[in-house]
Amino acid sequence: NTSVGIRDVLAVLGIEAEFQGSAWVVKGLSAQSAAQRSGVKAGDIIQSVDGRRLKEDTKFSGSFSGRTLRIVREGKSMDLDLKDQKNP
Repeated sequence: NTSVGIRDVLAVLGIEAEFQGSAWVVKGLSAQSAAQRSGVKAGDIIQSVDGRRLKEDTKFSGSFSGRTLRIVREGKSMDLDLKDQKNP
């Protein structure tokens, strides 16, 4: 069973992030990525992917859908549904 680190998972979603303190902070987004189309912005704090809270060394085993992100922006939590990369 293969496991994938959270940095790689975020990269697949089009997110460049850095772990700061106790959270993943969005530094940049790939153009036309699922994350960009879904409204993720630089500076957002990513709390979870598919309901799974993130730590610095979070790993995903097997398959993951990458359908939802919980972020914090300006002190407010929000859930974002990620737009399918194949169907913008």
